[in-house]
Amino acid sequence: MGRRAGLAVAPGAAAFPGVRVTADPVPPPRAGTVVPGRPGAWILSSQAISPAGQPVSTLPAACAGAGPKAPDPGQCLESQGYREAIAYEPASRYWPLQWIETGIFLALALALAGFCFWRLGRGRT
Repeated sequence: MGRRAGLAVAPGAAAFPGVRVTADPVPPPRAGTVVPGRPGAWILSSQAISPAGQPVSTLPAACAGAGPKAPDPGQCLESQGYREAIAYEPASRYWPLQWIETGIFLALALALAGFCFWRLGRGRT
């Protein structure tokens, strides 16, 4: 990161000390971060679900092996009935969401500008 980028990032890093701020390019998607049948989908959340339908935070002992003889965790979980629940927005919703967000920010900016004109106008009379 160059000196200019570092100066530009410094205020954000000071405001949010727990957040890692970087100017590095976004890494390419890894395997497993793609919704099957939905190319370009924006993944909002993903979690493993047990056969009973409960969220899982740790691997079962049978799938948590280590070393060269360890089973593939994905295949092991699938064979035991575990599945992955993915919440996502389809790629086709990208531009509608962008326009909604733009409209919200424009409305807020106009409201703030109107308030400023109203407040400054009251101070003169």
